[in-house]
Amino acid sequence: MVYTHDMDGRITSINKAAERITGYARAEALQMDFIQFVAPEFRENAKGMIYRQIVSEAPITQELDILAKDGSRLTLEVSSRLMFEQGKPAGIQGIARDITERKRTEQALQEANKKLEAWVEDLEQRTREMTLLSEMGDILRACFTTEEVYEVIVRVAQEVFPVLGGALYVIGPLRNIVEAVAEWGDTSKLELTFAPDDCWALRRGRVHCVEDTGVGLLCRHLHTPPPKGYMCVPMMAQSEAVGILHLAQPEDAQMPESKQRLAMAMAEHVAMALSNLRLHETLRNQSIRDQLTGFSTGASWKNPWNWNCAVLREARIRSALSCWHWIISRT
Repeated sequence: MVYTHDMDGRITSINKAAERITGYARAEALQMDFIQFVAPEFRENAKGMIYRQIVSEAPITQELDILAKDGSRLTLEVSSRLMFEQGKPAGIQGIARDITERKRTEQALQEANKKLEAWVEDLEQRTREMTLLSEMGDILRACFTTEEVYEVIVRVAQEVFPVLGGALYVIGPLRNIVEAVAEWGDTSKLELTFAPDDCWALRRGRVHCVEDTGVGLLCRHLHTPPPKGYMCVPMMAQSEAVGILHLAQPEDAQMPESKQRLAMAMAEHVAMALSNLRLHETLRNQSIRDQLTGFSTGASWKNPWNWNCAVLREARIRSALSCWHWIISRT
C-alpha cells in the first residue's frame, strides 16, 4: 500500500491497496490523521519515525501495528521518505507491506521453540532426578544404621526438592507415636511428633495430597496457619506403614505431578531400606543369642547378673540330668 500525509500528519492520498488493507474508503481516509491508523501502543514509535524522518531526511524503515476499520490488527513494514516542494519538506510518502502472516508464523515458531526448550529442560531435569534417585537407592542398601539412612535422605531431598520443605517421619516401636527423624528446608510449620491417627496418609494407607489447604481435608499434624499445600506419602514395607515422607509447598512454589511421583518413589526406597535394617538387626540379635542360656553371647555376658543366672541355670540342668541317670540305673 502507498500513502502520503502532510507535515502535520493528515492523510493526503492512499491507493487502492491501502483501501483494501485498512478497510477505509479513500474519502474516509482523507479525513483522518496517520496516527489514527496506528495501534495505541505503537503511536509513540510512529511519532518518533516522523520526527526522525524530518531531521535526517533519509528514508526510514520500521514495523508498525495498525488497526483496520473492522478492529483487526495488522503488522506493516513501513518505508517512508520526505517529499519536497520548491526545496522544502512538504510531506511524507510511505510504502507499507503487510507482514502480518509472516509475524504470526515467526511468533508461532518462537513459541514452539520455547516449548521444545522447556520439554528438553524438563526431560534433562527428570533424567538427573532419576539418576540421583537410583544412586540414593544404591547408597541406602549400603547403609548399616538408620542414622546413615536419615543423612542420605536429607542430602538427596535438598537436591530434588530445593524449594519444598519437608521431613521424614518414622513410627515408634509401640506404634503410638510418629517422630520426625530428618528435616530439610523450612520446617517451621511442621510438628516434630504426633499420633498416627493425626495423618490421613497413615490412616488410609495411601498418598494424601492437598494443593490448597484453604479448601482441602487437612491432617491434624499441621501447624496453624498451614502451608499453601502439602503432601504426605506413607512409607509401606510388607503391607505395614513404617512412617511418612512429608513435603510442604510454600506460597511462591508449585508441586508438579513429576515431583509428586518422585516423592512416592523416594518413599518406597526409604521404606525398603528401613525394613531391611530392622530385619538385619533382628537376625543379628537372634544369631548372637546363646541357645542354652538364652542370653546374648556378646555384651550381655559383661553383666555379672547375666553370668550368674546362666551358671545357675546350667547347674540346674546338670543336676536334673544326674538325677535322671540315677533313676534309670536303679531301675
